[in-house]
Parts: sequence; structure tokens; C-alpha cells
Amino acid sequence: AAEKTVTRKSADKTSEEVSKGMDGIFSGMEKKGDNKISAPDHFYSFDYHYKMKMIMDEHSLKMDYFFKPGRDYAGMAMNQNGMKMFLVFDYNKEAMYSFISGKTGKMYTSTSLDLDTENDWANDQYNKSDYTVTNLPNKTILGYSCKGKQIENDQWKFTMYYTDEVGISFQNILNASKKRNSPSVLSKYFKDAEDGLMLYMKSVDKKQKDYKAVTMECVDLDKQKHDFS
Repeated sequence: AAEKTVTRKSADKTSEEVSKGMDGIFSGMEKKGDNKISAPDHFYSFDYHYKMKMIMDEHSLKMDYFFKPGRDYAGMAMNQNGMKMFLVFDYNKEAMYSFISGKTGKMYTSTSLDLDTENDWANDQYNKSDYTVTNLPNKTILGYSCKGKQIENDQWKFTMYYTDEVGISFQNILNASKKRNSPSVLSKYFKDAEDGLMLYMKSVDKKQKDYKAVTMECVDLDKQKHDFS
């Protein structure tokens, strides 16, 4: 859902700006309603490259994420039809920046991030009822020893494996500044997962018969410096 939202918002924003003759895209500040979106930093540095494969409805999607421990931003790269896009989620500026490079040139757009939404997975439908957490046998993924959990309530069943053998964690990705609460389902049911990094997760909606399981799996994790300017 996050991936689809990112793609749709980026496409909508790009279309909107192109229709204006690309006026103001590089002005450094963009307005959204009464709120101003700050310009992106000139430089973003990353230490980890996290490759994820998502399988849903028998279709697979590969995503490349970039993280740096203790920083309030994360990156994601996509490449479709010869157009390269690098997204920066800057939580401190509460903005998402889309840097697009294609045959016609380069451009960037900015979109406001609503960090206080009440519709995120941790605070809305996933917490309608209490979960039962079951420990699963440890599993080795990409050479890392992973702890396993099965998290289940009357509607959802999640199977997740995470490791604490790498230098990044849920906290680094979701809550680097420590100013915001981490997802309540994590802190409430298994606090040790906050210091781990998810390498596999499968979700099943038990109430929808036509719902197909969604699987997310890390297929490669490198400690690799990546600079984006």
C-alpha cells in the first residue's frame, strides 16, 4: 500500500508540475495549502543498501532501500521504463522528495508527509483486537540468525523474522530521532523487535477469502556507502 501510494503521489505531483510548464519546480520552496515544504538537503549519505522483494497477487516487485543509522531520512530507488527515480523520505522536514532522471532530463518534486496520520497500520485496523504472539524457531536468512514471531488476531496473521546482527533496526528506519513513538504493535507485543531488522514477513487476511497473502523478503543486505546529491 505504501509503495502504491508513493508511486501515485509522485505521478500526480509530476503531472501537476509539468502541466504548469515546469514553473517553480526548482524554486527551492513549494507551497501546499498554507504549509511550505522545505527544500531538500543538497546531500544525503547512506551506509546500508537493503533490497526487498514483495510478492502480491502473483506479481513481484523489487525495491531498493537505503538507510543510515541515527538519521531522520531514508532513501528508495526505482527504475521503470528507462526512467530512474530516487525517493528521499526526510522525516525531519516532513517531506518526500522525488528525484527523476530520464531521456528528457532531470527534475524533482516534493510532497508533504503526514506523519501524524491516524490511518497507519500501527494505530488503526491492526489494533482492533489484541494479538496473540507465538515464538517461532530461529531461522537463518542471508547468513543472519533471525528470531521468528507469529502475530495473530481475529482478522490478521503475520509471520515475521528479524535479526539483531546488523547495524540498523526498526528504530533507525521508523524513529531515528526518538521524538516519535514507534509502531505500537511492536512496542506492545515484542519490544525486542525494535532493535532488530525485518528480513521476512508474510501477512494473511483471514476474513477475506479472495485475499492473497503478501510476502516481503529481504533478498540482499549490504553495508555499502551510497551518497546521493
